[in-house]
Amino acid sequence: MVRPAGLRHVRGRAGKTVLPTTDPSVSLLLSLGTFALAWLVRPIGAVVIGAYGDRAGRKPALVLSAGLMMAGTLLTGALPPMHRSVSPRRC
Repeated sequence: MVRPAGLRHVRGRAGKTVLPTTDPSVSLLLSLGTFALAWLVRPIGAVVIGAYGDRAGRKPALVLSAGLMMAGTLLTGALPPMHRSVSPRRC
């Protein structure tokens, strides 16, 4: 379980770096919405990978699950912050 101090640090950091808006309340809501989406999608992944594990076995399901988590972590670390990746054009 995520400790409240850790959650405050992550949501503040993500709100400023990844989800920048002019209003801090909107940034906070976007950050918390990201956490909520992860909690809602987790059971779907359990059903899908569980069904795969029933067919292929525990080890391939574990390798698939770990590989997907590593890919997500790699993408999170490799993607640039929002202020570097998006440059607004004025026409």
